[in-house]
Amino acid sequence: MAAPADNPYAAPKVSVSDAAPRLGIGTRAARALAFVGNAFLLLLPLFFLVSNRRFDTGFFVMAGYCVIVAAASAMALAFRDRFSFWAGLSVDALGLVLVAVLLVYLLANGDSDWVALFFLAVPTTLSLLAILLVRRARGPSDDTFAMRR
Repeated sequence: MAAPADNPYAAPKVSVSDAAPRLGIGTRAARALAFVGNAFLLLLPLFFLVSNRRFDTGFFVMAGYCVIVAAASAMALAFRDRFSFWAGLSVDALGLVLVAVLLVYLLANGDSDWVALFFLAVPTTLSLLAILLVRRARGPSDDTFAMRR
Protein backbone atom coordinates (compact mmCIF):
# COMPACT_ATOMS: atom_id res chain seq x y z
CA MET A 1 0.00 0.00 0.00
CA ALA A 2 1.37 3.33 -0.98
CA ALA A 3 0.92 6.63 0.79
CA PRO A 4 -1.45 9.18 -0.75
CA ALA A 5 0.08 11.28 -3.52
CA ASP A 6 -0.46 14.61 -1.75
CA ASN A 7 1.32 13.60 1.50
CA PRO A 8 4.17 11.10 1.28
CA TYR A 9 4.41 10.90 5.11
CA ALA A 10 0.80 9.91 5.71
CA ALA A 11 0.03 6.45 6.96
CA PRO A 12 -1.53 4.10 4.45
CA LYS A 13 -5.28 3.64 4.69
CA VAL A 14 -6.16 0.24 6.05
CA SER A 15 -9.64 -1.15 6.42
CA VAL A 16 -10.17 -3.80 9.07
CA SER A 17 -13.53 -5.45 9.49
CA ASP A 18 -14.34 -6.85 12.92
CA ALA A 19 -17.98 -7.53 12.19
CA ALA A 20 -19.49 -10.67 13.67
CA PRO A 21 -21.25 -13.14 11.42
CA ARG A 22 -25.01 -12.67 11.22
CA LEU A 23 -26.91 -14.66 13.79
CA GLY A 24 -29.90 -16.75 12.77
CA ILE A 25 -33.45 -15.84 13.74
CA GLY A 26 -33.61 -18.51 16.45
CA THR A 27 -30.34 -17.41 17.99
CA ARG A 28 -31.38 -13.75 17.92
CA ALA A 29 -34.71 -14.64 19.53
CA ALA A 30 -32.97 -16.65 22.28
CA ARG A 31 -30.54 -13.79 22.83
CA ALA A 32 -33.38 -11.25 23.12
CA LEU A 33 -35.28 -13.53 25.48
CA ALA A 34 -32.16 -13.91 27.60
CA PHE A 35 -31.78 -10.12 27.80
CA VAL A 36 -35.41 -9.87 28.94
CA GLY A 37 -34.68 -12.57 31.53
CA ASN A 38 -31.64 -10.62 32.73
CA ALA A 39 -33.76 -7.49 33.10
CA PHE A 40 -36.27 -9.56 35.10
CA LEU A 41 -33.44 -10.82 37.31
CA LEU A 42 -32.33 -7.25 37.96
CA LEU A 43 -35.88 -6.21 38.90
CA LEU A 44 -36.55 -9.28 41.07
CA PRO A 45 -34.82 -7.91 44.21
CA LEU A 46 -36.94 -4.77 43.91
CA PHE A 47 -40.13 -6.85 43.77
CA PHE A 48 -38.90 -8.87 46.74
CA LEU A 49 -38.16 -5.71 48.71
CA VAL A 50 -41.61 -4.24 47.96
CA SER A 51 -43.36 -7.42 49.08
CA ASN A 52 -41.11 -8.13 52.08
CA ARG A 53 -40.35 -4.53 53.16
CA ARG A 54 -37.18 -5.41 55.03
CA PHE A 55 -33.52 -5.94 54.38
CA ASP A 56 -32.49 -9.34 55.63
CA THR A 57 -29.82 -11.87 54.70
CA GLY A 58 -32.08 -13.56 52.14
CA PHE A 59 -32.59 -10.26 50.33
CA PHE A 60 -28.85 -9.62 50.02
CA VAL A 61 -28.11 -13.19 48.91
CA MET A 62 -30.85 -13.09 46.28
CA ALA A 63 -29.89 -9.59 45.11
CA GLY A 64 -26.25 -10.62 44.80
CA TYR A 65 -27.20 -13.73 42.85
CA CYS A 66 -29.44 -11.76 40.50
CA VAL A 67 -26.92 -9.00 39.82
CA ILE A 68 -23.97 -11.35 39.27
CA VAL A 69 -25.89 -13.70 36.97
CA ALA A 70 -27.47 -10.86 34.98
CA ALA A 71 -24.17 -8.98 34.57
CA ALA A 72 -22.16 -12.03 33.52
CA SER A 73 -24.88 -13.22 31.13
CA ALA A 74 -25.28 -9.82 29.52
CA MET A 75 -21.51 -9.55 29.14
CA ALA A 76 -21.33 -12.97 27.48
CA LEU A 77 -24.17 -12.14 25.10
CA ALA A 78 -22.90 -8.68 24.19
CA PHE A 79 -19.17 -9.25 23.76
CA ARG A 80 -17.41 -11.79 21.58
CA ASP A 81 -14.28 -12.55 23.56
CA ARG A 82 -13.49 -15.82 25.30
CA PHE A 83 -13.37 -14.31 28.77
CA SER A 84 -16.95 -13.06 28.51
CA PHE A 85 -18.12 -16.40 27.16
CA TRP A 86 -16.47 -18.44 29.90
CA ALA A 87 -17.48 -15.98 32.62
CA GLY A 88 -21.12 -16.04 31.56
CA LEU A 89 -21.14 -19.79 31.08
CA SER A 90 -19.53 -20.55 34.43
CA VAL A 91 -21.63 -18.07 36.42
CA ASP A 92 -24.85 -19.37 34.87
CA ALA A 93 -23.85 -23.00 35.45
CA LEU A 94 -22.86 -22.32 39.07
CA GLY A 95 -26.08 -20.38 39.56
CA LEU A 96 -28.12 -23.33 38.33
CA VAL A 97 -26.19 -25.66 40.64
CA LEU A 98 -26.94 -23.31 43.56
CA VAL A 99 -30.64 -23.22 42.67
CA ALA A 100 -30.70 -27.03 42.37
CA VAL A 101 -29.07 -27.43 45.79
CA LEU A 102 -31.56 -25.01 47.33
CA LEU A 103 -34.42 -26.84 45.62
CA VAL A 104 -33.30 -30.20 47.04
CA TYR A 105 -32.84 -28.64 50.48
CA LEU A 106 -36.31 -27.08 50.48
CA LEU A 107 -37.97 -30.27 49.22
CA ALA A 108 -36.14 -32.37 51.81
CA ASN A 109 -37.37 -30.10 54.61
CA GLY A 110 -40.93 -30.11 53.32
CA ASP A 111 -40.96 -26.36 52.67
CA SER A 112 -43.69 -25.19 50.34
CA ASP A 113 -41.72 -22.19 49.00
CA TRP A 114 -39.67 -24.23 46.55
CA VAL A 115 -41.75 -23.01 43.58
CA ALA A 116 -40.31 -19.49 44.00
CA LEU A 117 -36.89 -20.81 42.98
CA PHE A 118 -38.14 -21.08 39.41
CA PHE A 119 -38.12 -17.26 39.29
CA LEU A 120 -34.35 -17.61 39.56
CA ALA A 121 -33.86 -20.80 37.57
CA VAL A 122 -35.81 -19.99 34.39
CA PRO A 123 -33.98 -16.75 33.41
CA THR A 124 -30.65 -18.34 34.29
CA THR A 125 -31.39 -21.37 32.12
CA LEU A 126 -32.54 -19.18 29.23
CA SER A 127 -29.37 -17.10 29.35
CA LEU A 128 -27.20 -20.22 29.58
CA LEU A 129 -28.83 -21.67 26.47
CA ALA A 130 -28.60 -18.33 24.65
CA ILE A 131 -24.89 -18.04 25.48
CA LEU A 132 -24.27 -21.50 24.05
CA LEU A 133 -26.35 -20.78 20.93
CA VAL A 134 -24.65 -17.45 20.26
CA ARG A 135 -21.19 -18.94 20.70
CA ARG A 136 -22.06 -21.84 18.41
CA ALA A 137 -23.45 -19.48 15.76
CA ARG A 138 -20.38 -17.27 15.85
CA GLY A 139 -17.94 -20.15 15.67
CA PRO A 140 -14.92 -21.05 17.77
CA SER A 141 -12.54 -18.67 15.99
CA ASP A 142 -14.70 -15.63 16.62
CA ASP A 143 -12.31 -14.11 19.12
CA THR A 144 -10.41 -10.88 18.64
CA PHE A 145 -7.23 -12.33 20.14
CA ALA A 146 -7.41 -15.47 18.00
CA MET A 147 -8.01 -13.36 14.88
CA ARG A 148 -4.76 -11.45 15.43
CA ARG A 149 -2.56 -14.57 15.32
